[in-house]
Amino acid sequence: MKRLFYAAGLFTVLASTYAYGQTVTAQVPFDFQTGDTYMPAGKYLISESGNVLTVRAASGKHAAMMLTSPASRPNKASTPSLEFKRYRNDYFLSKIWSADSQEGRAVPRSKRQKELDRSLMFQKAGDIALQTSNPLGHDAR
Repeated sequence: MKRLFYAAGLFTVLASTYAYGQTVTAQVPFDFQTGDTYMPAGKYLISESGNVLTVRAASGKHAAMMLTSPASRPNKASTPSLEFKRYRNDYFLSKIWSADSQEGRAVPRSKRQKELDRSLMFQKAGDIALQTSNPLGHDAR
């Protein structure tokens, strides 16, 4: 019974993400991690539905889903973007920003990222411009 409950919950999350979420496309030029999932450089489809963020390789070989929290920034940007935290040669998806908005979603730090935070004091953030098929922040219905 417990397994059925978890399976039904997972299906609900997946169905709501793809039925009602917004989707953007990003060409990420470097390998990165999303949560505990390793993602090679390439083209990605990013879907957002409420607090759930789905990052899926266009090839279909890699995917990750995670709960996010609200994020804000002082200025609006005209295009959506991804923000990564960089630790030497390791990149971690940190935030996704909506177009024409100060609002975005923050990705929780993975165990590996927390370890790097403790061991390395220097980190840089970088933005990647996205090609949009449906800009985040606009209703997809």
